[in-house]
Amino acid sequence: MSFDDECQAATEDKRKAYRKMQQGYGTRSLIEEYNEKRRKKKTIHKRKKNEWMNVELENMELLRKQHECRKFYKKINMARKQFKPRVHICRNEDGSLKVMNRRYLTDV
Repeated sequence: MSFDDECQAATEDKRKAYRKMQQGYGTRSLIEEYNEKRRKKKTIHKRKKNEWMNVELENMELLRKQHECRKFYKKINMARKQFKPRVHICRNEDGSLKVMNRRYLTDV
């Protein structure tokens, strides 16, 4: 999925509206503004995801037509299965556990 400038701008607008709503004691106008920004962000993200999915389906169809079975089924399986975050754990010299979070190891 492509997270481009339009998505980033919509997300930032929603975050600003949320902060403004939190600081303004939740008045009706601030809540309505936040809900409108949230809806706008959601529609932009959905549209971008649908565009991305259509491109992926076209690529899969092209692979099928070219008889690239291995690549075709690999893309199908990636589309069917959801992302599963992995947790990497290792032990220090002293025996304490360390958890890899993104790029860094942190103590548990």
